Amino acid sequence: MYLATYTRLDIAFVCSILLRFLGNPSQAHQKACLRVFQYLQGTIFLSIIYSKKAGDTILHGYCDSDFGADIATRRSVSGIVFFLASRVVSTSLKRQPIISLLTTEAEYYSYT
Repeated sequence: MYLATYTRLDIAFVCSILLRFLGNPSQAHQKACLRVFQYLQGTIFLSIIYSKKAGDTILHGYCDSDFGADIATRRSVSGIVFFLASRVVSTSLKRQPIISLLTTEAEYYSYT
């Protein structure tokens, strides 16, 4: 979880799902965990490089949500991502605290 939170934001979502089944993992969960390690091994030499262009230091933020994607609780998942110089600098992904009845409601809660 340390890698997903502080150094490798690209595996945060799959790690959060795998952690739900940490107490009683099945073969499918173990295969998914092995796949994450294979992905990490294959991308170990990739990094983010920022340029020093004058107009390239604009901060952009986006948010989105899905409608009831968490099958176990039927809650929507919200995601926020911030880009600086066209590179990801911060992300957040979490289940919404309430169950949304409409897609518009799920989108509204992703903004708050």
